[in-house]
Amino acid sequence: AVGDNYFGPALAQWRQRVAQDKPALTFMDADSAIDWSRADGVLSWLKRQPLAWSCFEVLDDLALSLRNAPQAFPGAVEKLVLPLLARAELLLREVITANRADGLRLEWGWLENRPALRLITGLAYAHDDAGRVAEAVRVKEWMVLALNPHDNHGLRESLARQYLELGRVDDALRLAERYPRDLAPM
Repeated sequence: AVGDNYFGPALAQWRQRVAQDKPALTFMDADSAIDWSRADGVLSWLKRQPLAWSCFEVLDDLALSLRNAPQAFPGAVEKLVLPLLARAELLLREVITANRADGLRLEWGWLENRPALRLITGLAYAHDDAGRVAEAVRVKEWMVLALNPHDNHGLRESLARQYLELGRVDDALRLAERYPRDLAPM
């Protein structure tokens, strides 16, 4: 599990400032816990706590809040959320490498894994939304084939479709074989 126990007191301070409700089940949206019109306290705390930018819980809270505050920040997804999600991917890859955990699963069933997995799933969706098919496929492959093969977010259906769009028929067939009991869309 990718826990944030390392951040202990700093994470407790974050929780006092931002009590972000996490989405239910595998949903990707939650009401913003940050009042962006008065976010000076949160932003100044982040400046004083640079290690917080390496905490999946903090990154997840920021991404959730920013994704749901487009009226407060026009262009927030491209200018703020995407860099946060890209940072999360880089951070997760570094954590996995540093812990010699390449090839090991990071399953959704462990609550500690959910912030990191939600961030990576958000990155896949952001690439989809921006029409970056190759990047979306790369992230979805990592999620479905390596990190979370149970695919709680249902990325495999769009991954199979994108494989076909890219002419990767053999990859689509191999993916379908991994989930023989899937329903019609797969």
